[in-house]
Amino acid sequence: MRSRIKALIVPVIIALALAGVFAYSSRNPAQGTQCIQTVRSGSIEVEWLEGFDSIASMRAAASVVVVGEVISSQAALEGRLHKVIYTDHTVSVESPLKGNPGATVVVYQLGGVWCGARMEVRDDPLMAVGDRLVLFLRLDSDTGEHYVLRGPQGRFVVRDHLVYSLNALYPERDIELPWRIAGLPEADFLATLR
Repeated sequence: MRSRIKALIVPVIIALALAGVFAYSSRNPAQGTQCIQTVRSGSIEVEWLEGFDSIASMRAAASVVVVGEVISSQAALEGRLHKVIYTDHTVSVESPLKGNPGATVVVYQLGGVWCGARMEVRDDPLMAVGDRLVLFLRLDSDTGEHYVLRGPQGRFVVRDHLVYSLNALYPERDIELPWRIAGLPEADFLATLR
């Protein structure tokens, strides 16, 4: 597997809980390629290498912290023996809170949708175009892309100027985080990060 997966979750993939195997021969316009490879669809279990006991410690470990909106997503495959779907999300940076990311930043996420097959990390729901987020990111120097610190821990969703941690938005997924933020005013949350 490419170094970016290693940088993200080395050696975090504990098991692939695969629901089925699909082989496609139709064209996938989103990827602009023939869907002829076998793709496994299902849930991925990972064990995150690092965890943070506070948002301040996570901010200190991040190379970039931004408020932004996902403006595009592009899924692809990697891996030789077992194909793993990953997605590069382009985030339009509204407000840089740490670092100098520029107008956009590409954020790598394990999982995605490829040729009708969906692969997702159980405790790290896929980002979607239109999501407005606060992201704590680390740069992968090999690829030039960023990844979210500890997956679900370094991502907060902003809806109607209220901030939510992923465990508050997805209670059915049993996302283990040291905090639960369920509708904190955005201005209050951002004030703690400056």
